[in-house]
Amino acid sequence: MPLVLLRIIVVAGLSAIAMAASGCLGDSDAEAESPPAATTGQLETLPPAQSAVDMSKFRAAFKETYGDQPWYGQITGMKMAGRTLEIATKLDPGSTHEDSDGRAICQAGANLAIHFGELGDGIEWVTVLLSDGVGLGSCA
Repeated sequence: MPLVLLRIIVVAGLSAIAMAASGCLGDSDAEAESPPAATTGQLETLPPAQSAVDMSKFRAAFKETYGDQPWYGQITGMKMAGRTLEIATKLDPGSTHEDSDGRAICQAGANLAIHFGELGDGIEWVTVLLSDGVGLGSCA
């Protein structure tokens, strides 16, 4: 009986050594199998959370509210870039934020964001982009 017990101990010991050796050889790495805990430094480098603004509803409401304005035809698109509502336009690259169309478009975007309750929660800024893609300025 002691010989059988000795064999079990030897086999168990050899199995433990073999498993440990395979881990050392790279067959199994516990750290690689589970995600590392995030550190403060890692959290600071993560991208900001994306806005939950439903752009299809926002665009539809924008068109319904402002579609009859003379400047509405200058708008070529709108999207969220982080927490900024970008309104692309056909406005000339020489336009300034003081131009009435640019100011009106920006203010309309901000007003609708306020109406939807998105200003501050989903939309922090409204930016009007000129036809060359350069930002005219921000409001809100």
